[in-house]
Order: sequence, then structure tokens, then C-alpha cells
Amino acid sequence: ALARQMRLPFDEVKYACQLFRKYAKPPIPGRMDLARLQMTDFLQVLCELCSVTSSKELSSDFVSKAFRCADSDGGGDLDPEEFVCWLSSFSFSEEMVAGKDSQSMRSLARRIGVHELDIERFKRAFDYYDTDGSGVIEIDEFRELLNKLLKVPAGMKLPDNRVQGLWRLVDSDGSGSIDFSEFCEFYVKVFENPEEDHKFDFSDFYKNLRKVKV
Repeated sequence: ALARQMRLPFDEVKYACQLFRKYAKPPIPGRMDLARLQMTDFLQVLCELCSVTSSKELSSDFVSKAFRCADSDGGGDLDPEEFVCWLSSFSFSEEMVAGKDSQSMRSLARRIGVHELDIERFKRAFDYYDTDGSGVIEIDEFRELLNKLLKVPAGMKLPDNRVQGLWRLVDSDGSGSIDFSEFCEFYVKVFENPEEDHKFDFSDFYKNLRKVKV
């Protein structure tokens, strides 16, 4: 009925109503028709939608703007119609997409033991070497990456068997390409590990440099 009344897709309204019931608190137990979302409840909704664990990870401007947009009657709380209407127009905002990306970055940073700012730096490097913009690094791009990071002199090349060996090490899932997570693990292990005993030894790579035939 609400979907017809608001002229919105049924599945969209159904999801919004489920989300509303999850966080709204009825003044009388069991009376969801009287339930309203207060600001504290709305913050929990935003956290779920933006895939963050705390409202502190959301900008205050974003939270204020979102609540003002949703509270169409200015009553200070949200009824089901207000919430459904807001979610239908706001659910794909930039902040929500950015929130999911941010969570993924934080998770990766924790897993490989680096700061989030390092992950952002690695992402810029990854995008630089992903010259065709495919979202992954292929073998030719990987070879160029090694040439630049290892400062291979012009007119020289790394032996193919060495490049292939390192490629197999980095392409941990055997997909035939290197995704961003694999790239970060490789970059930290090979080029940024502060523990000298664990640095990758490239001495054999340099010993076997070959001149490029023209």
C-alpha cells in the first residue's frame, strides 16, 4: 500500500520499511505504527548504510544534511513515510559509496599492518601502473612497474624467468592479474618492510640484467 501511495518500487519500499523497523523505537511495545526514528536511531541507520562502525566516521555536515532532508515536516523525528521518501532519493549518495570504500581501505590497512594514509598512497601508485584502467595490473604493466621501482637502466631488461617467478608470488590467487590487495601486500613486503632481514633480495635480479635487443 505504501509503495502504491508513494509511487515507488515495492522492493525499495520493503527494504526501507525493514530498516525503519530495525532501528525505530515504538512508544508502546508492539505499536510500530507509532514508531519514529530519533536522531540517535537515524545515526545507526547511516552507519549501516555507509558501512562504518561508528557515527564518528561520518562528517557532521553529512549527518545534519541527511537528517534535515529526511525530516520534511521539521518535527525532529522521522515517521515511516518520511524515511522511505528520504531513502529512495538519498541511498546512493557519494558519502555512502565513499563510506564503503573507506571501510575496505581500513580493513586492508589493518590486515597488512600499515596506516590508512599508506593505503591511499599505494592506491595512487596502483592506479599509475594500471595504465589501461582495468582495475587490475597485468603482466606487462607489472614488468614496467618492476623496471621503474628497481630503477632498471634504459636499454636493459629484467630476465623473463625472474619476472615470471615474482609474478607468481604476487598473484596469490592465480587469477592471472594483480588486484589492489595483492599489490599492497607485495609493495609492503618487497619495498617498504622496515625489517631488513625480511626484505626481498633483488641481488640476483640485478646480476642477470639483459640488454634489450633493438
